[in-house]
Amino acid sequence: MSHDRLGAIVGLFSFAVIDHTRRCKKIRPFGSLAPPYEGSRLLAESSGRASFQPRIYSFYRNSLERLPSSRMPGSAPSNLSFVIRNLSSVIAPMPSHHYSLTTVWTGNTGKGTSGYRDYERAYEVRIPQKPVLLGSSDPKFRGDAARYNPEDLLLASLSACHMLWYLHLCSDQKIICTHYTDAAEGEMEIAANGAGRFTKVVLHPEIVITSEAGLKAAHELHERAHALCFIANSVNFPVEVSPTIRVESAA
Repeated sequence: MSHDRLGAIVGLFSFAVIDHTRRCKKIRPFGSLAPPYEGSRLLAESSGRASFQPRIYSFYRNSLERLPSSRMPGSAPSNLSFVIRNLSSVIAPMPSHHYSLTTVWTGNTGKGTSGYRDYERAYEVRIPQKPVLLGSSDPKFRGDAARYNPEDLLLASLSACHMLWYLHLCSDQKIICTHYTDAAEGEMEIAANGAGRFTKVVLHPEIVITSEAGLKAAHELHERAHALCFIANSVNFPVEVSPTIRVESAA
């Protein structure tokens, strides 16, 4: 077993045991004001594995937050057993998926990049067995407004990923969704040196379901869909969801 995985095991069990004893009020670790994870933080730092602390603590705390309220604080044995049962999610490698494509610049007008105004920003995204996607830069940066720009595609990825997870969760919960559109919006800022970054994306899903009994759950599923969205989990800016849900009118 690698040092990294051993560090993960030690850290996770430290969180669980210290929290377990704190909840049972048998000891108050590291002083009366010390948080329950302090011992594991010190242990991780002293062993040179401090980088594991955020990941392990986040897993542990998020796991407890998903427990039913009847098994929250005051039920330490349940918390500890929950961590033990789910240890594999930290020490086992996560399944991975590989994606590949080819981006081809098609904007050489004969002069190459001899000058900023001497070339087009046109490109093609080629993926086997799929239609070619025609792209360019934002028109503000001399791009073609009729083509998709990278900012469009990032926004589309976030919107589509959330939608697909939401529909999945609706089917799991037997909530019948018959209509879904999302008028997504994104904001980007440009620094003085020309570097840009997205600062926020807001999704505005408009959804129709078939039963009023499912309205509350239909709203709650957006939080779960956001937590599961692969793309939202991969960006470093806020992604907000502001849904509108209505019940389908009777024919």
